[in-house]
Amino acid sequence: MDDEFSSSLREELSRLSEPPIGDLVGQAARQGRRIRRFRTIGATAAVAAVATVTALFSGQLVGSGHTGAQGIGPAAPVGASVSASPNTSATPSAAPSTTPGASAAPSAGATPDAGSASPTPGGGQGSSAPAGVPASTPAAAGSDALVKSTPASLLAAVVQSLPSGITTDHYYGDAPQPPITLDPSVNLYLHSGGKTGRIGVSAYKADTPSSCTTPEGETGVSATCSTDAAGEFVNVLSNPSNCIQNTTVTVYRHDGIAVSVDLSTCLDNSARGTSTPLTQAQAVTLADSTLLNVVMPSSFVKAADTQYAGSIKVSP
Repeated sequence: MDDEFSSSLREELSRLSEPPIGDLVGQAARQGRRIRRFRTIGATAAVAAVATVTALFSGQLVGSGHTGAQGIGPAAPVGASVSASPNTSATPSAAPSTTPGASAAPSAGATPDAGSASPTPGGGQGSSAPAGVPASTPAAAGSDALVKSTPASLLAAVVQSLPSGITTDHYYGDAPQPPITLDPSVNLYLHSGGKTGRIGVSAYKADTPSSCTTPEGETGVSATCSTDAAGEFVNVLSNPSNCIQNTTVTVYRHDGIAVSVDLSTCLDNSARGTSTPLTQAQAVTLADSTLLNVVMPSSFVKAADTQYAGSIKVSP
């Protein structure tokens, strides 16, 4: 009797398909990344609010609460900006054509700290790389070993990949917090056309979603999905009730790396609004930049770590 029951049970279980463990793990990791980064906002918003109001009235955006913050390049008067360097993406992407999808939840960035730096002239797609931080491309690695990216190296890579005419003098790097997050994220205040806006950027390993799906429990967020000019899967999330996470553009690249760009409509998690610093098309192009990765040439990482040492903090 027992043998018959065991045989019947095994036969029944064999008909069941295995659960999508990979999808569940990836979904949980993305959810954890959003929650952890959103909590960071709450922990720093009060200090940032006071500092930002003061900065805006004085026409300067400088560090709030972290006097050790450093900019890239030589010292300069407070309020000076760093111009963006050329976008080194192999194939710049056009604006994504949107396709309605399911709702999804965006990422959130920590409130950035600032560093002053000498302004550098723009030209072509942007200005030259900031002093002290070598230009980097995957091909440039050569014999230089690839090492895990740091908040500072990701920050340097983002600055070098910004569109022409965009400057920054206010930035913040957030270190990984395993097991919730395994890779760094950065946040920057960007200046363009006399306006200031905020973005958050993270790069991490991820499989390309099979559809516009979202973690369970996410409400009030809509998603549109598309394929960009480089053939990469693009997911654009909109959350009108969250100014920090108002729009999140995520590009799932063929190299197995996903890059998320948060486009905020406020500088700190408050009712004071501001303009979106980048268009969605520019965010896609930024995310397509092969500079943004989870591994980078060791010389680039070392130089960036030296330049940005005071701008990195492990969030609570």
